[in-house]
Amino acid sequence: MSLLTTNYLTPTGREEAWRFTPLNRLAGLHDGTSENSDRKSLAVKGRLPPGVTVGRISPELVISDFESSDAIVQRVKAESTDIFLLEVAANISVASPIYLNRVSQGLTTAELSRVQIKLGAHAYATVIVENTGDSILAEDIEMILEPGSFLKFVTLQEWGAASVHAARHHAVVGADAEYKSI
Repeated sequence: MSLLTTNYLTPTGREEAWRFTPLNRLAGLHDGTSENSDRKSLAVKGRLPPGVTVGRISPELVISDFESSDAIVQRVKAESTDIFLLEVAANISVASPIYLNRVSQGLTTAELSRVQIKLGAHAYATVIVENTGDSILAEDIEMILEPGSFLKFVTLQEWGAASVHAARHHAVVGADAEYKSI
């Protein structure tokens, strides 16, 4: 078996989960042939309200129980150099939306992005992610809602026609918490 040169984890289009996916349009995100950049295009738009913090942390500092058999998500987790972390403290109710903005910076290299959004117990927030321009992006967004919290998560996909965006959004919702995705 060790003499086989085929990587059976790389989608070929013959697998049931990938058979309707135009793999030639994924810009190499699925098979590791895309050239990666160290671009960090996600940023906060405007000022953060009290009780909300944003930062970039090392992947080793984040315990993630989210498993995926998806080749692109596994690549993002293996090759991302940091995680964009947005935290809303417990018992904080954020009245206005928190805007995150991602403006593309070209189509020559791919960006691999990990994002984690955490709401403390009984926190309330709306997070809006705006994506614009042309880009090659693979991202994994994890949302963790502690008991009694509420998150309305909105993503705006206003990409240019040449963009390639593969993403997974995953939420773990605690007891009596509520999650809405738009």
